[in-house]
Amino acid sequence: MRRPRNVSLLPSFFILLTLTAVSQIKAQEYPPSSPRLALVIGNGNYSGLNKLANPVNDASDMGDALAQLGFSVEVLTDSGLEAFENAVLSFRDKLAGNPDAVGLFFYAGHGLQSGGENYLIPVDVQIPSESLLRTRAVPLQFVLESLREAKNKLNVVILDACRDNPFAWARSGARGLSIVGAQPPGSIVVYSTSAGSTAQDGLGRNGTFTDELLDHLTQPGLEINEIFRRTGAGVQEKTSGAQIPAVYSQFFGHFYPGATQAYSTAPESTQEEPSELFFLPAFFEDAPEYAKKLVAAAEEYSCYGQWLSAWYTLLDTDPPGKDPYILAKKVDIALRGYVDQDNFRGFAFADLTEGEELEDIRYTGENDPEFFDFDPHAQFIEMENRGIDIPPILSLAMGDYYYTVWFNYVEYSEDWVQSQEEAFDSAMRCYQKAEEAYILVTTPQMLRYVDLLMELGLSDKSIEILLEVLDWEPENIEARKTLAEAYAANQNFDEAFAQYDNLASLQPAGEQAYDAYSQAADTALLHDRPREFEKYVKALETFFPDDWLSVLFRHKMAVSNMDWDSARILAVDGMRKFRGEVFLLDSLLGSWLLTSDGYLRGFSFLEDQILSARNESEQLALLLFYKAAYRFYGVRSAILENTQTQIQLIEEDLRESEALYAKLSFGDGEMESNIRLMREQLETFALR
Repeated sequence: MRRPRNVSLLPSFFILLTLTAVSQIKAQEYPPSSPRLALVIGNGNYSGLNKLANPVNDASDMGDALAQLGFSVEVLTDSGLEAFENAVLSFRDKLAGNPDAVGLFFYAGHGLQSGGENYLIPVDVQIPSESLLRTRAVPLQFVLESLREAKNKLNVVILDACRDNPFAWARSGARGLSIVGAQPPGSIVVYSTSAGSTAQDGLGRNGTFTDELLDHLTQPGLEINEIFRRTGAGVQEKTSGAQIPAVYSQFFGHFYPGATQAYSTAPESTQEEPSELFFLPAFFEDAPEYAKKLVAAAEEYSCYGQWLSAWYTLLDTDPPGKDPYILAKKVDIALRGYVDQDNFRGFAFADLTEGEELEDIRYTGENDPEFFDFDPHAQFIEMENRGIDIPPILSLAMGDYYYTVWFNYVEYSEDWVQSQEEAFDSAMRCYQKAEEAYILVTTPQMLRYVDLLMELGLSDKSIEILLEVLDWEPENIEARKTLAEAYAANQNFDEAFAQYDNLASLQPAGEQAYDAYSQAADTALLHDRPREFEKYVKALETFFPDDWLSVLFRHKMAVSNMDWDSARILAVDGMRKFRGEVFLLDSLLGSWLLTSDGYLRGFSFLEDQILSARNESEQLALLLFYKAAYRFYGVRSAILENTQTQIQLIEEDLRESEALYAKLSFGDGEMESNIRLMREQLETFALR
């Protein structure tokens, strides 16, 4: 989400208000008691192909790790075609008998793509021709469709199989696996490296990807997506960016593999209870034991919307605010769970009732929230001044905090000890420390960091991060929009427009496409790309004929070319077609302000509009107000001379506009407020 910029050249009362509806989806939790089933296959001893050293070890070690996590595991090594297929079908049938089960399929060995389809290679087959792949290899889609047929709630498919095509007939361009096709709902598919790339076998017992995955899989308290994020970051670091894992997810819940204690065949009554650190968030592993327990308890409350209880859990145990891990969690709870806030140095919390959503009661005063003074900036600076070792998780939390202050600074700037520039610098400093510690991994935080980088003009690094985000989440709209902007800032316009085309491709007449066409047209106009400009404006006209934005874009192009006749015709025709559209009038007038000549022609257009509206009181009142505002802009900008005369003309237009509004059968409180504001600005200017 990019920070809004004040791009309007008109006075502050020309306001366009955008409302964004945010839908919240309640995520499904998977308790430790859900049945866990795993099928693990490792193929290395191939007949007639390159043998692989690691897959059998990978399968064995993965089977042991999953057993420790409570999975009922079947491990196959050096599996032939028939055994492979039968194992998948048997796995499907077991999952189908347990609709609440969590299924995990792991494969290490040769895998390749052909014609956009992915295939896993048994050890005993001969495939002298590409046409035999479908009958002599195991299509990945066969595995995915089998899991779809099982209809259990969650399936995880992990493929350490993205190696070079080992067959003599292989085409040089067909490397690794292709992007996942149709995957089952409630599934996560993980590649050991990006689609179209190859994975490294590793120099030790395990492949590079599996070795890293084993390090994180059994850690208690880690959510499944966090495990894959850490694994991906570790693989990327170990391979210096040559191998970057990819995750394709249709699962929107939470699953904690390490929530169950070591697997045991003992009767259920003797199994250990889940750890009290079950809800411990990521990156708190180095906290003192007491802090871990408090943070986990607060996180549990927050998962169920009990924000006030979460806050009290942390407040009662660390009232002085001396523990950096507790402070990190306080900042997290404050930013995510406030019902109301005072300049981000005081926060109100409430425990939500069943069915109640935080966004629905935020700022309403309902639910009887309790208010607490809490200044994260002051506490953080005090810790730094006292020489306390700042853990990475606190740097990450403070990055979120300072970013929030910077982003909202115009609205909440009163009595802030830092300037907006200082808040920006603090956010950047904290996020950079989190990045250095390899914990800047969640998509929202990465996108916030990119906002800061883009503000500094660091488009190269922004592109690098955004590509990583989209590798994990190819459907992330916000990341793709920002990537297009970053490419444009980097003068890579072909890539920028390709991203906009991607956004518009699914529903050419949908809201997402409208935004994409608009941003692409704006980019083309700004960077003098007439061919692309025409393409995207034409798309707006074709798919959104009842919308006035295409008129505005064509008007801006005419003004930028100083084609005043065309600009006037476009403006007149636009106002005739979209009669009474205030936003179009506002935007057209702003479009004319590129030069003093443009201003004068815009003023002439406005006067003509007034003459044509003499019999329409409401429209005339609006136009007279805009004329006063437009004239005031000309005076303040020194485009118009004879200041005293101009101020008298402004006052006359305001009086006439006010009188017309007073005669209307309905009141307009917003316009009355705008007229008062205009008069206040006029009086202040006249006193100079």
